[in-house]
Amino acid sequence: MPHISEHDFDDDDAAGSGDLFDGDEEEPTVDCPYCGQQVHADSPRCPACENYISDEEAPASTRPLWFFIGVALGLLAFVRWLFV
Repeated sequence: MPHISEHDFDDDDAAGSGDLFDGDEEEPTVDCPYCGQQVHADSPRCPACENYISDEEAPASTRPLWFFIGVALGLLAFVRWLFV
């Protein structure tokens, strides 16, 4: 394991340089449309109810629309075959 000496750091790397996050600034929040909890604005999901905040960030549906149309037409053809 390499040894790090105090000469390996510049003065700009010091903790008091002001470049680090102070924690005084509040991050912007929005209300969850499902449960009303405060959620960070850049969060894709609500940590309380785990729903997606917007439809754009939600994953695509598991089955496309043509699948359901095909199943419905297949059932209709089966019922028609049964009663003819």
